[in-house]
Amino acid sequence: MFIQPARRLANLLVLIVTALFLQVSNAQQSHIELTREMVDATNSFLAGLTEMQRNSGSYEFDDEERLNWHFIPRDRNGIPLKNLNGNQL
Repeated sequence: MFIQPARRLANLLVLIVTALFLQVSNAQQSHIELTREMVDATNSFLAGLTEMQRNSGSYEFDDEERLNWHFIPRDRNGIPLKNLNGNQL
C-alpha cells in the first residue's frame, strides 16, 4: 500500500524536474537568440557608418568612454544623431 503513493510521488518529482529543465533550456535558448540579434544589429549599424564615423563612435571594450552615457544634455564624444543619414538610423 505504501509503495503506490511513493511511486506516484517519485513520478511527480521526475515530471517537475523535467519541466523545470525544459523551462531553463528554453530560457537559455531565448537569451542566445536575443544575443545573436543584438550582435547582428550592432554589426549592421557599424557597417553602415563611414570610416570616420566608426572611428569617432566606437570604443574598445575597456575604454572608459564607453561607460560615459546618460540622458543629460552636455558635450560628449561619439556621433550625434543629427550627423547620421536615414540609412544609418
